Amino acid sequence: MRNIVLLVLDALRFDHVTPEITPNLMEIAKKGVFYNNANSVNTATVKAIPGILCSAQSYSADNSIATVLKQSGYTTASFHSSPLVGKNFQAGFDVFIDLHSQRGIRDRDVRKAVRKYIPEEPLKIIKGVYRKFMDKEDYLPYMRARQVLEVAASWMSLTEHPWFIWIHLMDPHQPYYPQNDFGISRDEMIKLNDKLIEAAYRKYKPTFEEVSILKKLYQQEVMEMDAAIGKWAKNLKDEFLIITADHGEEFGEYGDFSHHEDKFIPPLQHVPLIIYGGDEKNIIKNDVSHLDISRIIFENLGINKKIGVWGD
Repeated sequence: MRNIVLLVLDALRFDHVTPEITPNLMEIAKKGVFYNNANSVNTATVKAIPGILCSAQSYSADNSIATVLKQSGYTTASFHSSPLVGKNFQAGFDVFIDLHSQRGIRDRDVRKAVRKYIPEEPLKIIKGVYRKFMDKEDYLPYMRARQVLEVAASWMSLTEHPWFIWIHLMDPHQPYYPQNDFGISRDEMIKLNDKLIEAAYRKYKPTFEEVSILKKLYQQEVMEMDAAIGKWAKNLKDEFLIITADHGEEFGEYGDFSHHEDKFIPPLQHVPLIIYGGDEKNIIKNDVSHLDISRIIFENLGINKKIGVWGD
């Protein structure tokens, strides 16, 4: 029985999985299967993950990849730093480690209340005061890929076989706050991300220059995540590895920024899908979706089980 790794890269656009931007992902793809016409079932995390884990539109812990594998003798685990992941998908896993997002949940609730009850100008003053006292790395509402992968790798090396692990990385998700800052100050980067959040709420229209900088920051986040994945992947042995994104990201191509649920446009719905460790090695152009992931795993592992749209 082989160990299984599901690596979900939050908000990673398909057009950013290239030899120039993600050489490590492309190296893995060359040794496995690269589906270049894969689509998410939805364009926001909460609605997309059920397609990945359950081959369905809604999440059911009793009818998920994790539960089927547990019934087949696997230990199941997830490592992440997303408040949305921790809030919605813990059921069905033996181990579910939230590395950072408890603070993120509190901050997100506070931000919603602040946005609702405090006028715009006082809000700007409050943000400015807050930044003066905020640790610059503490600005991130998630843990960077390198740290998440280090923790996950430790668990993988210490856990008795067989196991299934879902690792969820947040680096491409807003805010775009890479370690390489292109000479932009941390304060300038934060202010630009503040504008992006307003744009995501359709309350601000970024300038052409601001969009250009945001795209560079996003790309750098993807590159740094790819470097961390490359280092982590060197220690993989005989694992069956699935890599995908829950959805993509929009930079105004269809009038919006960030990502909105139920908005089925190519920058959001078209996602990478890489399978490593199976029998095939190829670029596959056939249309597939997240709904196919459970089928691919079970067929390659010889597990006679079907869930979601593939069930009876």
